[in-house]
Order: sequence, then C-alpha cells, then structure tokens
Amino acid sequence: MKEWRARKNSSSISLAKCKARSTGFWQEGWMQEYEKKLKRLSLINQELQIQLRSLKDKNSKLANTTKRLKNGKENEMCLICSHEVRNIIFIPCGHILYCNMCTENIGLPLSHKIRPTHPLSKCGRCQETIKKVYFAYPD
Repeated sequence: MKEWRARKNSSSISLAKCKARSTGFWQEGWMQEYEKKLKRLSLINQELQIQLRSLKDKNSKLANTTKRLKNGKENEMCLICSHEVRNIIFIPCGHILYCNMCTENIGLPLSHKIRPTHPLSKCGRCQETIKKVYFAYPD
C-alpha cells in the first residue's frame, strides 16, 4: 500500500509537472502569437500614419489651391458690381478694373478720348489720367 501511495503521489507530481509545462508551453505559444500580431499591427499602424500624413499634406495643398483659385476668381471680378468679369482696359496705365456694363453706367465712353475734366478720368488703382478706354479680351 505504501508503494502504491508513493507511486500515486509520484504520478500526481508528474501530472502536475506536465500540466505546468503544457501550460507554460501554451502560454509561450500564446505570447509568440501575441507578439507576432502586435508586430503586424504596429507595422499597419506605421503605414496608416504615413498615409495620414500624406493625406493631410494633400488636403492642405488642395485647400491652398482652392483658396488661390477663389482669390484669382475674385481678382477677375469688376470692382464696381463684383459679379461681372473685368473687361475694360484703361490707356495708358493698362489696368483692367471694371466690366463694360459698369463702365457704360459711369459714363466712360469706349474707344473715345476721355476728357480730363470727367469726374472719373483717373484710374482707380494708380490715379493716372485715363486717356482712352477699350474693351479688353482677357484670356
């Protein structure tokens, strides 16, 4: 009986050691899998961070381009009415500030000499005396 108990205790100890070892192997395998997944996720995160920086850069460039285009469009609009494209050129300074409708409305005759006594005979930008007003063909 003592022998049997000794064998039983020895078997129990061996079984406990096997369980501990198998648990250790399982945990070690699990940790390796965990580390592999963590490394893969870290690489994916790095790639996403690069893509995010790239998209932010592209978004910033797009916003700047949109702003530039909007400002350019605004710079093409008549200074009087703000909704028609500028298409009248003042000679000799060459400034293009007004559309043909507003130019007619303020009494600046196209293709004729402008009297120096005309109330609007000075360019609104440079204050040079306007000698003639022509229709311009902007690009």
